[in-house]
Amino acid sequence: MMAYVIIKEELYDKEFVAKRTKDFESFKEKILNDEYANPEFFEKIEGYEYLSKVIPNIAREYALKRSMILWGLGVTQHLDGFACCYGTNSPCNDDRKYWKEWGRAYASSWAK
Repeated sequence: MMAYVIIKEELYDKEFVAKRTKDFESFKEKILNDEYANPEFFEKIEGYEYLSKVIPNIAREYALKRSMILWGLGVTQHLDGFACCYGTNSPCNDDRKYWKEWGRAYASSWAK
């Protein structure tokens, strides 16, 4: 959802993306056309409506400041730990090559 806001509002460095990514336009299209990536999705879920405002604010703050995503080992110590880590990093990169090069602990058959 952070990626949706960052892309939709063009809060990313286009020159950096052009030089250092492959097939960004495909990723962009997927994110912008995914109803679950849009924070407005939460407007339909009773009790979670506030997230439709909170997530865009967090995404803007993340995009406009020197930011990084960091987690400790506790995140990976449960059933969905890997999925949580992958999801947390999706706004930063959606290219499996990063997982292969830097995520050696998680490299598996899909990270080729």
